Amino acid sequence: PNFSYFFGTDADSGYKVVGLRQNSQSSLAYGGTVKSQLRAISTATSYGVDFFRRNTKFVNAYGQDFPAPGLTALSSTTAQRSGSETSEQANTVGVYGQEQLGFRDRLFLTGGLRADNNSAFGANFKRVYYPKVSASWVVSEEPFFRLPYVNTLKLRSAYGQTGQAPLPYSAVPYFTAIAGPGGSAAVTPASRGNPNLGPERGYETEFGFDAGFLQDRAAIEFTHFTGGTRNAILDRPVAPSGGYPGTQLVNAGRLSKSGNEIMLRASPIASPTTSWDLTFSTSTNHTKVLDLGGATFISPSANIRHTV
Repeated sequence: PNFSYFFGTDADSGYKVVGLRQNSQSSLAYGGTVKSQLRAISTATSYGVDFFRRNTKFVNAYGQDFPAPGLTALSSTTAQRSGSETSEQANTVGVYGQEQLGFRDRLFLTGGLRADNNSAFGANFKRVYYPKVSASWVVSEEPFFRLPYVNTLKLRSAYGQTGQAPLPYSAVPYFTAIAGPGGSAAVTPASRGNPNLGPERGYETEFGFDAGFLQDRAAIEFTHFTGGTRNAILDRPVAPSGGYPGTQLVNAGRLSKSGNEIMLRASPIASPTTSWDLTFSTSTNHTKVLDLGGATFISPSANIRHTV
């Protein structure tokens, strides 16, 4: 039958497309915790190092026009045969330390710091540090606690930072292979890179409480959070006089966020043979673009637009 009406003129003689994606991930981690107790004060010192590597390889091939029926190998095609191969590698090395202090198993204070280095960082950006602090207080363990129907109550707060590394090879200039004069091999500039490129930095502060009622037959967990993102990675147009086309990735954006998270739990039936647990959760999240590095808007796709 003639399929060209539905699939184009090359459908009669046939064509074949082959796509291969290989993704391998390797990780190595070591960590430890040293605990001690001195009367009413407890300490827990944690430390560690981890390494993560991701290798991704893409192979694509296309061939058109099989000379005879029954042939399926891509090498049997006779026209418009083409292929491409790309590979990406990303490495991350991190070290961290954390100290937790406890007082009478009621009040806990925690502080920590993590340092990361990623292969996608620019040459002038050596490493990034992410701090965190948190505190929690089990108020229901205090002698003065007296609330009807409330048997457990914990107050908590925390602040922390995290990050998102750039895509592999975003910070380095590179060239694309082309056919030169007379069919000779040549290269042309493809990306300028950015030696100062670093990760996007996210930060968040949260406050909340956990409360249990009726001997923990019912409970509520509430969290209010605020935060945002600094040094968001954006595309900036490159001046043609620089010799590179397109855009350059820079740390220029800034966003804010805030919201609430609520979870309700209940156990209407709890017996040695039967249990019935109910859980309801809801959350809100408000995000606002504060700065786009001087641009009034960016459009990452045809249907999405970020505006200051």
